[in-house]
Amino acid sequence: MENDYLEMNNTITYDSSTNKRLRNPSYAQSLAQDAVQRCYSDPSVSVQYLECRTIIGLGPGRSGSRSLSELLSFQMNVVHCEHEMIVPRLFPRSRSGHIIIEGPDRTEDVHQQNKQQGQPRNKKVKGSWGADRRLEWDVPKLARGEPSRSNEDEALWRVLRLLEQRHVFNRWVNDYYHRIKRVDDYNADGNNIVNPKKLGTKGWREYNNATNCDESNQQQKQIHLCNADKPKSSNTNPTEASIPIIATVSSVGLAYTHEYIALDTSVKILILLRPCEEVVASFMTKSQGRNHWQKHIHAKSKEEVKVQRDKTWDNAFPNMSNSECQEVMVAAAIDNNTRTSTNEQHHSRPEKIWAIRAYCKLYKEVANQLAQHYPDNVRVYDMHSALNDAHVQFELLKWCGIDEPLVDTCLHLNKKK
Repeated sequence: MENDYLEMNNTITYDSSTNKRLRNPSYAQSLAQDAVQRCYSDPSVSVQYLECRTIIGLGPGRSGSRSLSELLSFQMNVVHCEHEMIVPRLFPRSRSGHIIIEGPDRTEDVHQQNKQQGQPRNKKVKGSWGADRRLEWDVPKLARGEPSRSNEDEALWRVLRLLEQRHVFNRWVNDYYHRIKRVDDYNADGNNIVNPKKLGTKGWREYNNATNCDESNQQQKQIHLCNADKPKSSNTNPTEASIPIIATVSSVGLAYTHEYIALDTSVKILILLRPCEEVVASFMTKSQGRNHWQKHIHAKSKEEVKVQRDKTWDNAFPNMSNSECQEVMVAAAIDNNTRTSTNEQHHSRPEKIWAIRAYCKLYKEVANQLAQHYPDNVRVYDMHSALNDAHVQFELLKWCGIDEPLVDTCLHLNKKK
């Protein structure tokens, strides 16, 4: 199977090994399943049982991911939702970058071990405050002189990162159960008091119209509901409540989709896509002076554009190779009935805008392949329909397992004004 995988992709050279792997979902699935089995068979790896259902929101960026996170956060079943979450490293690493899986179960003192083993952070590099704790698109390279990781070792590295993320998920669930069991979290009537979450004005209007039939009851309910309040659950006994849901939304999670499903076959993965040119225009404005999609090179002349390294977000996006960018350039030239020069195709470095277009093309193709490969776990939605169409939004939330979806079609966060 690996030989077929290599032969199918030998026409394009890749700067990102993840790009190559994601284009073959069958091979990526087998790698993920084998890595999960390695973790379960190794007694030194602590695989925690997931005490909740999970929803993973994805998108290439600038495509409504923050609005999706806000929408999921105020749903009844969702106890915690985070956008571009931080994932602490719990498994210790050697100086060369290998994850050490031998030894006893991990505890909180692993953080101190990592600080002692790792090099001091370069605080002059922009974004270094959280770079070493976010999920990365590509598996980090090892130190110079160390042998490169095999595909199987890279899959194991991704699975262990998701197991570290699972530790955070379970801590959120434990905090939720601890909160609802406290005596002071109940009012005089015995009803559970849940921390209020924000819901837009239009969302509350839609919720009130759907849940209140008679006018008097509706008016009484609206007196107690405001933009910062959340309706109380009808379950007075916490033990009768439905299974809690944890949600996280990011762009880099697409690189871990096969591992997410291999670890939890009940996971729901939502992918919001936006028209390519809209994403490109937004990224070009947002990333001025930076380039997350191509390898950084030294400017040889004053005419060349200098870009600043970003230790946080450079790792969250793939390095698009020249051949991947040129493939998009040729396709655009055919659509526009123009011809690209030989020097433009083979010698010069493509501009950043073509790397972003190649990234959007990759994201869309992989997302559609995943939806066909995992029909029970992955669904792709248009961003405008998912955030603006109440029927589409209701169906999206029901598919995720939300018992009583709260629809809000006025969420437009992180929108350029």
